[in-house]
Amino acid sequence: EYKDAVNYDSVLKRTAEYGNKYMKDCPILSIVLQLLFEGIDDTCMDETNAFNNLWCAITNNGLKSIENFSDNKKRSVLFQALREYYCPKLFELLNKSKISDKDNLYESALNNVAEYGWLQGLQEVEKRIIVKHFKILLANIPVSGDTSRKQVQPKVEAPTSVNEQSCMFGKDTQISWKFSGIWKLRVTWFFNDQPLSTDNRLEVTETDDGTSILTIRQVELGDQGVYTTRATNAFGVAEAQTTLKIDCIKPVINANLNSALEVTKGETMGLKIVASGTPKPDIVWMKDDNELTPNDRIQVTIPNGNDDKYTMAILNAQPGDQGEYSAKISNVGGSLQSNKCKVTVSKSPVFIVKLTTQKVKQGTTAVFVTKIDGYPTPTITWLLNEKPLTAKEGVHVQFDATNGEVKLSIQNVVLEQHAVILNIPADARWAQKGVTVAGGHGQGSATNQLDWPCGLFVDDDQTMAIADGDNHRIIQWKKGDTNGQVVAGGNGKENRLDQLNGPTDVLIDKETDSLIICDPGNRRVVRWSRRSGTTQGEILTNNIHCRGLAMDDQRYLYISDDEKHEVRRYQIGDKNGTLVAGGNGKGASLDQLNYPTYIFVDQQQTVYVSDSLNHRVMKWNKGAKEGIVVAGGQGQGNALTQLSYPYGLFVDTLGTIYVAVSWNNRVMRWPKAAKQGTVIVGGNGQGEGANQFNRLEALSFDRHGNLYVVDYGNYRVQRFSIE
Repeated sequence: EYKDAVNYDSVLKRTAEYGNKYMKDCPILSIVLQLLFEGIDDTCMDETNAFNNLWCAITNNGLKSIENFSDNKKRSVLFQALREYYCPKLFELLNKSKISDKDNLYESALNNVAEYGWLQGLQEVEKRIIVKHFKILLANIPVSGDTSRKQVQPKVEAPTSVNEQSCMFGKDTQISWKFSGIWKLRVTWFFNDQPLSTDNRLEVTETDDGTSILTIRQVELGDQGVYTTRATNAFGVAEAQTTLKIDCIKPVINANLNSALEVTKGETMGLKIVASGTPKPDIVWMKDDNELTPNDRIQVTIPNGNDDKYTMAILNAQPGDQGEYSAKISNVGGSLQSNKCKVTVSKSPVFIVKLTTQKVKQGTTAVFVTKIDGYPTPTITWLLNEKPLTAKEGVHVQFDATNGEVKLSIQNVVLEQHAVILNIPADARWAQKGVTVAGGHGQGSATNQLDWPCGLFVDDDQTMAIADGDNHRIIQWKKGDTNGQVVAGGNGKENRLDQLNGPTDVLIDKETDSLIICDPGNRRVVRWSRRSGTTQGEILTNNIHCRGLAMDDQRYLYISDDEKHEVRRYQIGDKNGTLVAGGNGKGASLDQLNYPTYIFVDQQQTVYVSDSLNHRVMKWNKGAKEGIVVAGGQGQGNALTQLSYPYGLFVDTLGTIYVAVSWNNRVMRWPKAAKQGTVIVGGNGQGEGANQFNRLEALSFDRHGNLYVVDYGNYRVQRFSIE
């Protein structure tokens, strides 16, 4: 038996030697013998590293690893040999690692290990093993040759794990690191030692070869710093670092400020600089070396995209805006100062409110007010018959330079003195955005609210009396107040003398210091004293469905009746009145009206009527039997020749008509004898913007020429300042 054993060993050794010598392209045979018979010393394989590399690979990574060494197709012999090789080692490993149910696990584990090697083969059965025991199992895996556990830990596939790179501000860049290691690696990114949050601008992607890529779009200054990439698996951690530097271009001014600029008072002053740099420079505008803070009047723009223009606009330039202007341009690359621009403000004298001839009674006091603008402050000279008016007793001139108001007061007027009255210039313009001076806090009955307001009267001191329809009250709003004061009604919708029912119009009778009110729901016109303590009104006339009111210089009261389609004139206390317009039934003829609303009476007792359902304004001269169409009358529409439900009405001394066109949401001006009008405010669609309306009702002007409009559906009164 001993002899046979020696011979057997010798035969195997020679078989291995000659197998290598005569099959140089297939060292697999020697490996099979080594696996089956551990006693063989195949010394012939020591001549090269081929055997050692193949042996380490196949005994650690299984049958699959031979693909890098041989294309031998007879895998079954080697697979069986590998099973024989791994069999005792696997059994010992399972026992040593205290794996439960190892008998059922053994066979499938052996096949996997023989096919894929220790790590991948055991990974195939990982789900059948308790987690903590599986970690023990991995720790006990035997290795052969020069293979070590370090080969399964994560590794940076680069000559060095630290580098630097730079990127221009605003451009895109990428940072990438490639890692290797057993099993899928968990790769995380850190920025300045803090976990990196990704979004649409910062995105992390991975490729199949283990490369992790961080894409940074439109790089910002805050992206500068150290980026750490960390790869982990069950066996260890590998890190790589990239320091990112952001490159900048310091500012350059390509077009500087002019050295001087003249600006007209009240106009917009504009300054512009063209400058470039990366990142796009910031700008600070200065006046007399003091930094300016942007606000509603000082408006600053900065360039977008490829634009390099920086602008500053000062709206409504005033003398206080004169000075030396400059700008400081800066970014992280540096800063520089612009030229200085000397700005001067001036304006030739101009009348904002012009004067016209006025009749006054001899022996009374006449007070005339106009308004001027100009800079430097104009010198004021009053003329009488083209000659300077000499100062004497009873003649007083006042000039308020802050608002340009000029007042002439003449006491005990005599025949040879001439006087003037307010007139709105034919070319007057108004601000296009209104300011809310009453209501504007939604529909309601609080004293800062209105509910379907209608008529409006503006007193000399800009106090407003408003017919607050669905609140059944007259509410008074003084200039600058945030809340109104109920001065009539407000006690419910009934017919007692302390109540109103849907009032539609109101005027102030200065001689009696009282309010005259249209109370159509009670079919009456009433008067309420403005004196404190008044709790109820008195009936002036009844059995009338009043819609609008007016009073002439002789204190005749004019009332429109939208049921009888007529306008009548009354002396105070008169119950019947005199027909002055319409009264021939509902219709569109020149002697008829169709739902007359607001009215206006001039000094010649000419009556102007908003003939709303005929979409026209009618003029009835005193004593006339029929009217004249002075605005609209071309059917309902929004052309400049048309009106759509005209309501509020005002006529100045030049015969220019101002009318609130309700359904067109605009106020129009029709000069005397004009065939079409022009829009002075509104006309921007229905809405609640400062330049919009939601159905108009009444309108009025104060003595300065400012326009007041009742914005019915927005429950507010808007004031448009004259420019």
